[in-house]
Amino acid sequence: MAKKEYLNEEEYQKNNKKVKIAGIIVMIIGICIAIAGIAVLKSASEMEIPHMSDSNWFEKASGQSEREFKGSAMVMFGIFITFVGCIIRFVVANQRKIMAYQTQQAMPIVKEGFEEMSPTLGTTAKEIAKGVKEGMSEGKTKFCKHCGTKIDGDSKFCSECGKEQ
Repeated sequence: MAKKEYLNEEEYQKNNKKVKIAGIIVMIIGICIAIAGIAVLKSASEMEIPHMSDSNWFEKASGQSEREFKGSAMVMFGIFITFVGCIIRFVVANQRKIMAYQTQQAMPIVKEGFEEMSPTLGTTAKEIAKGVKEGMSEGKTKFCKHCGTKIDGDSKFCSECGKEQ
């Protein structure tokens, strides 16, 4: 079985800092995409609305709709990427603190549960120990092949009937 490698505190802090920086970079990229989408939407809204009497009004209207769609998609994607960056920055990078808080909140409940179970666990442990002890001692005893009397495991003759085992 391979030995598990754990980070020491210094390596953990270095990696945690990298995760925080990555989260910030992803947030910035998301914000930039959203801003670019807003710019595309603004340019689409500033386009002149084609009149139906124009010979190529359909192409102009389609181009405007296409820009509006692309701008909206960029804004939504940018917001999504910003959200992912926030998760990386604030959740993943603070996972140790979050887990420590959860453990701190759960410990009184766990302690109470163990206190309630301890009498039962103690009795159960005693029964298990007794069973193990009896099981180990049974390996040192056997029964006579002829009369069925319990005898030592290494006896060559039965103590009751005297016959060879």
